[in-house]
Amino acid sequence: MSSEIFYGNKNTRMITFLEFGEIDLAKGKKTIWDFRLHQKAYDWFMLGRYSNDLLAYRAMSRDLGGTPLEEIFASFDREVHHAMDGVTTVTQLCALAATGARSFLEFGQTIFGCIDAMAFVQKLCANLGIHGLELPLDQVRWYGVDISGMFNELAGVMHPGLHVDARTDHGWLPAQVDVRFAKGITLHYAVREPAELFDIMGGSKCSLFDYSISLRGRQEATVGSGKTLAYLGAEEFLAERRRRGVPLLVKKSSRHQPDTGRVWLDCLYGDAEACARYARLEAEVGAALREKLGGVGSAARFLGTAARAEWVPVEDYLAALPGAAPVGGGGGA
Repeated sequence: MSSEIFYGNKNTRMITFLEFGEIDLAKGKKTIWDFRLHQKAYDWFMLGRYSNDLLAYRAMSRDLGGTPLEEIFASFDREVHHAMDGVTTVTQLCALAATGARSFLEFGQTIFGCIDAMAFVQKLCANLGIHGLELPLDQVRWYGVDISGMFNELAGVMHPGLHVDARTDHGWLPAQVDVRFAKGITLHYAVREPAELFDIMGGSKCSLFDYSISLRGRQEATVGSGKTLAYLGAEEFLAERRRRGVPLLVKKSSRHQPDTGRVWLDCLYGDAEACARYARLEAEVGAALREKLGGVGSAARFLGTAARAEWVPVEDYLAALPGAAPVGGGGGA
């Protein structure tokens, strides 16, 4: 990558770097063996992190049934990077089961470790006698978009025999898939207009994503990678949702951040009947997992702290915020 191109944008105030070396404690000497900038730094570091998650899930799947659950979830604690990865995987699998399990698209697919995570959760539920997630993951068509060309190519290499199609440009996305998913700040990298957000997350029976909107008009922020994040204003966000006429629900556990003037929304968007089936299934599976694993101390991180999710129309949620101005009624069409 050209030194003129800073990972994601031309912000010269920040760059991404990766340094590898050793420290001789006896001599007090540091030696740098390798150093990388920009996209290569991101690719090399994050590939190691995501691959570690993927291999951890495969190992836990192999061990299920022959290893005590305390040890299984101790492995999850040690090896899986994100604390909410267990909760996230359950939601992804429930969405697939609720919509027919034919296709899944992840924006920011991170070499599709979610495939291996879902396989683990599916086998775990089968071992625990939890039903509703009996679906053929090997028959799902997996689509992904990631800013890393390396990740997109390796997604297929790491899952031979599965239909995996991952690319860097979200303009190629299939018009219809069963489930669309995005988590974290990925959408803030890519989206600059309300229509872009709903184009990316629309066209499915069920879309699950989190997104922060600004109550003070559009905002921007720069993260350590040198990438500029954009936050849409609440009014333009809501106007585009109403124009589309598709229900958008958010969890009541979404968070208002008064210091930044933003609201973090955990969103459910798509066909009303499919989203309702998903919400019921996720509540049932989540409750069953908490009941079955409640006595397994090391499973606390996997289960997360959230109880049953309560979903409300996005307009209703925003209208209930302290000091909120009227935003229009209901989250329906």
